[in-house]
Amino acid sequence: MNMEQGSLCLLERDLDKEIWEAIDWSELSAAYGCRRNIIALKKVARHALEQLETIADDLSLACQYYFHDIIIHDTDNFIHGEKYTKFSIAYATIKGAMLMLQDLRALTKAIACISRLPRNDCLPRELAQLHFKSAHSLLDPNDHFFCILVQDQQERMKNSIVEDRILGQVSEEMRPQLRASLVARGGIKALKIHEETKRLARAFGCLASALNKDQYVKASSNLADTILNQKRSYQRSAAAAIAKDAQRALVAIMAAADRMIFVAADSTIGNTLLTPPEFKGLRCHPEIEKSAALATAFRQNELSAFLRNRTLNDISSSPLPTIFTRGGRLECTCCGQNFNRAFLTRVSQRKICVLCDLHARDSGMCSKKNCPKKAWCIHTKRCLACENHSCEQCGIICADAQDLLAHIEDLPAPVAIFLDFDRTIATTRSGQSPLTSRGKKHTVDPILAALARNHPNVRVVTRNRHRDDIFAFLADNNFPVRDVHIIRKTESKATVVLDQSFHNLRDSNASQQHSIFRDIVFADDDIRELIDPQFEYYNRKEIHLHRILFTRTLQPPTLSLCV
Repeated sequence: MNMEQGSLCLLERDLDKEIWEAIDWSELSAAYGCRRNIIALKKVARHALEQLETIADDLSLACQYYFHDIIIHDTDNFIHGEKYTKFSIAYATIKGAMLMLQDLRALTKAIACISRLPRNDCLPRELAQLHFKSAHSLLDPNDHFFCILVQDQQERMKNSIVEDRILGQVSEEMRPQLRASLVARGGIKALKIHEETKRLARAFGCLASALNKDQYVKASSNLADTILNQKRSYQRSAAAAIAKDAQRALVAIMAAADRMIFVAADSTIGNTLLTPPEFKGLRCHPEIEKSAALATAFRQNELSAFLRNRTLNDISSSPLPTIFTRGGRLECTCCGQNFNRAFLTRVSQRKICVLCDLHARDSGMCSKKNCPKKAWCIHTKRCLACENHSCEQCGIICADAQDLLAHIEDLPAPVAIFLDFDRTIATTRSGQSPLTSRGKKHTVDPILAALARNHPNVRVVTRNRHRDDIFAFLADNNFPVRDVHIIRKTESKATVVLDQSFHNLRDSNASQQHSIFRDIVFADDDIRELIDPQFEYYNRKEIHLHRILFTRTLQPPTLSLCV
């Protein structure tokens, strides 16, 4: 159903005054708040998981790099050297944390995907069975934890319908209208989410206890098995810490009522991230932070020092060490040599070896050859175009709609906002009309639409020539703008963005005066529009220019440990 949901004001608008005043809405208000926090927690878990995936890649590479660090005892028993052992334990720790974060992400997503008219026998599969992949990987199949899950599932089937507590507050004649409104506005869904969140918090607590129960390393006559058991113990320890932290987060959500204690954007870029003090994130276990620091030090020190000793000629002519090519079947798109997967870095979905990537960065250019040269950030040696990188010194911020909204709200004064149309406001591409969909109905970004409805000076700056169609499309989607500026191919968008006549908004109380906005925001999905020379040389003290590289779907960048 394509109807607005998630707010008591919508229910108040739907219901008769007599029904509205007869009901205590505190439980539903808390359920709506729980729903919003669960959705944000799901995003926080995804961002944390993306950070750990980057760290795991570096640690996997380090394990391959030091694989030769082995001390042979006899034909059956061996032990690894100090360096390999250190990195392999760190890798096991990160993998254990990733297993639990995958469960947190999957289960909170399953809760958020509950239908508006939920039934216990039609819940998402992961939620109906409370399927913990980490438990199946790290616990014995006969562990008591699995019995707890079965009992929990049986209790769920016995429980009454969640909306009965609210429907019971009004007479039989009023219930059909009330129930219809609760379904349409996501009220019953929110109540079910609230109930399932309680259940999930208990499950994470039980899982943390089960993982902490057997933390000792089982002895074995085979030294290799003993080492394997030791790594498994580190996995369980990290997974238990994340599970306990997840339980604390869910309990905090239950206690928060309608307050937002988790805030997270869809992207991993920007500052739109808020967590309560009860939630420690990746800092919940000291070994996780230590492993992350170890991965960073390896990439920045040992690996970089080795790679910088090789020249570009060495890459293409001399044979590579076996640690780079052992089992390698993936070809680098730059030098053409085959590499082990661990030694390929993924720059904007292209497979480039770490050697080519490092030498390109040292020479001040992106290894993706079709990126504009001016998109290279000299301050961090990263590409603004393909790495989703933000740099305040360069004056460009990479953001999605949620981050853009947060950035505008943080500005100290009103702003003039200029937005691109194709792939920013709308889902159109390459100058096509938004009214001719070719089988696909184009939509606007809902967050940008809300921004336009609440801001007096939003303008569209686009190279899409269908001006009348754009006006009609925006009007149909309740997206008010002051004007649509069409820019020809030979012109620059900077001429409109920097035109001071568009920075003024007539004061209704004084027809002769204008108020100059201190801040200008220009958002576009094309980096070439943002690095226009006119922007580079624009320097007016009374006007602050904010350039936003807008994206709807972000590839995760390399992140610091900041959750």
